[in-house]
Amino acid sequence: DKDGPNLVIPFKLWPGQVDALHMIEANKLNIILKARQLGFSWLSVSYALHGMIYKPGYSVLALSETDIKAKELVRRAAFILRYMPAWLIKHRGEPGASLLEWDSTASQVTVYRKDGEDSTFQSFPASENAGRGFTGNLVVLDEWAFQQFDREIWAALFPTINRPDGGQL
Repeated sequence: DKDGPNLVIPFKLWPGQVDALHMIEANKLNIILKARQLGFSWLSVSYALHGMIYKPGYSVLALSETDIKAKELVRRAAFILRYMPAWLIKHRGEPGASLLEWDSTASQVTVYRKDGEDSTFQSFPASENAGRGFTGNLVVLDEWAFQQFDREIWAALFPTINRPDGGQL
């Protein structure tokens, strides 16, 4: 809460977010038409992290309009992980026991497992070749209406989300 006394507050979903989450869980392809500042980017990042924590080898590609906005998605993912219970996940290198560890750079968050494949969240600016050569479990197209190369990106991403048993947008 950037305007309140506490920076960190619980992410309590309002009814529209709950409905959207149920639709995201139930459908392979989702387009969410919304106004600004409704928490759907936070919801998308949270959904991605849930997959990363509970599914070994889960990979997420997030594309946003600019490099700064793409890095903001990674910053949000790291912010959420920083405040998760330490018994479940902790920042890599911090003392104490935990089931999982995480680390991040400006463009990627990785969840490390002791007994399986690591999970990744990569975020890039929406360039003409973004998403080409990527096969992931989840693709997040943040603020898709403002992405200049939408057709080229869609053509590059469609094979990864059109797999019979995987891929979600």
